Amino acid sequence: MKTLATICLLASLSLPAAVLAQQGTGGAPQDVETLRRDQEEILRKAERLQALMERLSQRYEREGRKEQVALLKQGMEHLRQSGVMREVAGIRDDLAAAALSEAVRRQREVIEGLERLLNILLERQSLEGLEQQTAEAERMARSARDLEQQQARLQQQLQQAMRGEMSPAEQQLDRQLEQLAREQMAEARANARDAGARRPFLENAMRRVEDLLRQQESLEQRAQRELSGEADPARNQAFELGSLIQEVRELMGSVRDQSSGERLEQAAGELQQALQGGDQAAIQQARDRLQAATEDAPRVQGPEGPQADPAWRELGEQLRKAGAADTESGRKELQQAAEAVRDRAKQAAEAGAEANAKEAGELGANAREQASRLPGTRAEAPEQGSPAEAAQQAAARLEEAGKAASAAEPEQARHQLSEALRGLEEARNRLQQQSPTAERQAGQMAAATDQAARELQNTPDAQAAEQKATEALRNAEQALRQAGEQLARNAEGAESQAAREQQQQQAQQGLQQSRQGLQSAREQLQQALNQAGEERSAETSQAAERQQALRQQAEQLQQQLQQEFQVRLEPVLQELGREKNLHFIFNGPDAGLVWADIALDISDDVIKRLDTKAKPPVK
Repeated sequence: MKTLATICLLASLSLPAAVLAQQGTGGAPQDVETLRRDQEEILRKAERLQALMERLSQRYEREGRKEQVALLKQGMEHLRQSGVMREVAGIRDDLAAAALSEAVRRQREVIEGLERLLNILLERQSLEGLEQQTAEAERMARSARDLEQQQARLQQQLQQAMRGEMSPAEQQLDRQLEQLAREQMAEARANARDAGARRPFLENAMRRVEDLLRQQESLEQRAQRELSGEADPARNQAFELGSLIQEVRELMGSVRDQSSGERLEQAAGELQQALQGGDQAAIQQARDRLQAATEDAPRVQGPEGPQADPAWRELGEQLRKAGAADTESGRKELQQAAEAVRDRAKQAAEAGAEANAKEAGELGANAREQASRLPGTRAEAPEQGSPAEAAQQAAARLEEAGKAASAAEPEQARHQLSEALRGLEEARNRLQQQSPTAERQAGQMAAATDQAARELQNTPDAQAAEQKATEALRNAEQALRQAGEQLARNAEGAESQAAREQQQQQAQQGLQQSRQGLQSAREQLQQALNQAGEERSAETSQAAERQQALRQQAEQLQQQLQQEFQVRLEPVLQELGREKNLHFIFNGPDAGLVWADIALDISDDVIKRLDTKAKPPVK
């Protein structure tokens, strides 16, 4: 499209030329003025053309279109060497000076230059030498065309003879082949349908049950630890991560106080500057901002957590009691209050930066130590998607937060702490997913067992074994849910020892029943698979025999059809051989000999010569 636009622009540049030529040297003043305006338009279009060609060249270079780039560069070089732009500008000036003859001469040169540019962009070859090249090509091809025509005539005659109406025997063989092809296609479809009917469902259900039995082992071990009161490493790690998360949240509050200190220092400085300027409105605005900042001043740690700092409360009260700025005494009181706030804020910001940097570094080291004990830890790098990976990433964020706090960049420190907090929460979530409580794992297994039973019900041609396996899976699902309920109650804690022992007994009983249900489902599925394998083996054998019979019939019919065709083809080859005075006829695709003149058979001569050579010499 861009190339087409370039060509169209070239065409539009050439249109006024004919008009100028027709005007000659005797144009009216109004016509000359019109032509001068046209030349100005041509100059603008020519400049646009040059800019367009440069943009296209850059674009085509990025796209790797080397041929187009070469043409555009050749065209731009032609514009520079031919001076088309200068000639167009000169025509405009000549028209303004009424030098029409010179304008016509230049216009012709512009037209020739644009035509050469158009030929370059359209890749038109020069006409010089084309006739000589054409004649040489025709001489080189004439002999090849003669041979090709002769061969084509012979091939056409042979094909016409071969395309003749088939004999009755060939027609019958062709119909039999078509019928065999239809039978083979139907047999293939039936085999594919039978092969994918039952067994894939059974194999998928067996894989699910085997996976559930492996999970059952893990569930029983985790439940035993919880029921006996044994400490769970994963639960302890999750608790430690939770404590670290809380510490990071508290550090974010401290960094927020660091930001408040910096804002107080800045607001106090602005009030001092306003007091020096003497603008009452500016002084009041700066005083209000500083007053609001003191109400959001950094907090101090109290018995029940962070609380307001009494020192800041006193400074805020001092600022409120200061006199008005329109009196000397009032300005002095405001100056003293601003100076006191600024000094206090500077000290608080520096102390906060140091304390926050130290706390962030300690939390980062704590996070790395916890990451080394989480699942997924490896010497070179943590496993992707593991709790250890998320914890190590959080540790790196905490270290960056410490650097930002030390450099008095509290906003950057808060951002890094937010990312660290997100990483620690992700580590805890991954840990809980990989090492769930016994109650949670029982619930997950119950849902997976229900899904396996539902899919098994959809087995085509389901028989008694599938139905029994489905029923066993339903029993396992119910037992898992009951065990989960008892495990949850045990975790909450029973009021008496007897109640706790009863909960533990019921939980163990539910786990035993779920194992029995899964094992029963596996046995039934194995029985169904064996049965399906035996049935399929017999069906496969029979299908193979039918396919073999169909192939043999097809091969026999192909041979018969070929023989019938040879009987019909032989007279045609002999006739063509005599007409064309040929000795041999070969088959083009495979270069095989299909006919030879019998007069050239020298078998008898060879035999006689061999007999002569075999006679013993006369003594």
